[in-house]
Amino acid sequence: MAITAPAPTPAPRILVVNCDQTKPDFVKEFGDVVHLFRDVFTGYVKDEPSAAHPAPGGDTTNGWEMCSNGAFYFKGFDATKYRQNSHGHDVWPHVAAEKIDCIVVGGSSNSVNDLVQKDPEGTLFWMKALAFWLTVTAIQSHHIKFIGICFGHQLLSHVLYDTKITPSTQPEIGPTSVALDDKFKHIFPGGDQLNIQMFHYEMAEPLRRALDEVRDEMTKKQRMFKHYCWGRTPDCGNEGSVVFYDESEEKQIRILTLQGHPELTEAMTRRLIELFSAKGNKLEGVSASDAAEANRKLDAFNADKKQLHSTRAAAAMWKVATGVNFE
Repeated sequence: MAITAPAPTPAPRILVVNCDQTKPDFVKEFGDVVHLFRDVFTGYVKDEPSAAHPAPGGDTTNGWEMCSNGAFYFKGFDATKYRQNSHGHDVWPHVAAEKIDCIVVGGSSNSVNDLVQKDPEGTLFWMKALAFWLTVTAIQSHHIKFIGICFGHQLLSHVLYDTKITPSTQPEIGPTSVALDDKFKHIFPGGDQLNIQMFHYEMAEPLRRALDEVRDEMTKKQRMFKHYCWGRTPDCGNEGSVVFYDESEEKQIRILTLQGHPELTEAMTRRLIELFSAKGNKLEGVSASDAAEANRKLDAFNADKKQLHSTRAAAAMWKVATGVNFE
């Protein structure tokens, strides 16, 4: 059965899922993950007012906030606070009642592979519950669009595409140029590459064969989420994926994931490098040599007068959230 694209949403309701207990020093200086993504959308609408179609007066109950004079509605949800003895219907957002249009899944210091680790204290149960909630929501609520960033990219790839998460050839930290696949340059118009901040040691395995050639071997879920890789680097063969709505002629996107971080600036990245390379850091610790290499990349990027393509990434995210076509 074909999954039909919904009508565009002038003022989308965007839910951002926090998947990380962000370091307090970073939050104090820059804000938490949820607010960083809100700033991505508010910044884009401010720079591109013609892309917005405000609809003030929408529902702001259940923690929803009207942003940019009604251009979109926004809510953050902290998945890490979910515990095994919680009552799911009291904790997880109700996608129908809250009329959610788009779900953004952010980064994390945890690994998607933690899903299969022993967890006697239940500290990682939130991740298993999140994986289940995302899968059920994607299967049952076809009108909802998904955006995955870093960990979110890997998690959606794993639970929806059955993709393995493996170590990257080399860690990618700092500004990185992603080569865009010719077929999908229309997602990020403006050049052959997308410059974006990176901060990861793992990756979703790239596709080894064209899915069209192995449809008979695919599971029902894989057929439902027929995905493509839109970009790659020498050290990571899958810098992001895209799932189009059926019969949309690859113009309307249901799922867009990015391994990189469009929400991070240079200052944020340098601060994260400092914090994650500090002594005593346990999750996603950055070695002294990797930290030095990342700072070298940042310095070289500036010396070459290169620019991050954050606006191009934000434009793609906005189009996904609003459901408009990618021409």
